[in-house]
Amino acid sequence: MAWNEVRMPLRLAGAARQIGIDLEQARLFAVAHQRDVRLVATGGAAEYRLEEATPDGWRGLRVAQLPPALRVVATTAPGGVFRFTPRGSAAGFGTIVVQDDAGRTRRIVVNIAGRVR
Repeated sequence: MAWNEVRMPLRLAGAARQIGIDLEQARLFAVAHQRDVRLVATGGAAEYRLEEATPDGWRGLRVAQLPPALRVVATTAPGGVFRFTPRGSAAGFGTIVVQDDAGRTRRIVVNIAGRVR
């Protein structure tokens, strides 16, 4: 078995876990700071953004890059926006699909209650 056959599925799983962790952190940040926080992931992109609501609009918290050869291929949330309210629920919910160059995918799901799985 070639090293790439082992490495790429691990990278994909790790990237999906990191997106899930970032979604959970966005939810906790929203509750702790009593403001809306969102993760924006658009289809075809190799990155996603975390942003917080301010009186003047949305302020970027962080831009996260996916590892090489991975990309977000689809989201079911409107506009790819997964938004958490100060109560921890999700105002923008759905699924993020991450894919590698071999076509393998992983899904990260956010339900309306804000639970990430």
